[in-house]
Amino acid sequence: MSERKITATDIIEYVKGGMMVSTSNFDIKVSEFCPYHANRRIDAFYLRVHDKTTKGYEIKVSRSDFLGDDKWDNYLKYCNYFYFVAPKGLIGKHELPDGVGLIEVFWREGWNEDTYHMQSEIAKKPKRLHDISDEDYIQLLEGVVLKLAYNRNLLK
Repeated sequence: MSERKITATDIIEYVKGGMMVSTSNFDIKVSEFCPYHANRRIDAFYLRVHDKTTKGYEIKVSRSDFLGDDKWDNYLKYCNYFYFVAPKGLIGKHELPDGVGLIEVFWREGWNEDTYHMQSEIAKKPKRLHDISDEDYIQLLEGVVLKLAYNRNLLK
C-alpha cells in the first residue's frame, strides 16, 4: 500500500460525513465557522442547543501549521470541548495543554488495493473546559444565523 497524503479537504469531508458517533446528537454542525464579530474561524464547530454544549475542531495537516498557529487558543472561550484533528503521529499528546483533545486520522485500505477510506481514533480525550458565558453564546447563535442565512459550508 503506497502512502497517501492526507489533506485538510480530506479531513473536513470526513468530519462532514459524521466522523464521530458522539457528534450525532448535535443540532448544528458547521465548517469554517466564525462566531459573530469574533474574527476567528474554527475549522468545524458543533452545537447542541438544549444544553449549550459545543465542540470545536481545529484541523492540522503539517507540523509547521501546528507549530506556527498562535490563534487556536482564542477559540477555546467558545468551546466546551476542543480537539485538534491531524494525521496520525503529527501531534504528540504531550504537546497539547490539559483539557484539549486529539483525534488522529489515517487512511485504511478498502476492499481492493486502489480504494481507501479514512478512519480516526481519539488519541487524547478532551476534558470539559468551562461553561460558555451568555455573551459568548449569543455570539455563537448570531454566527450560526449568519452562516445559515448564507447556507455555506454546512456539515449536514
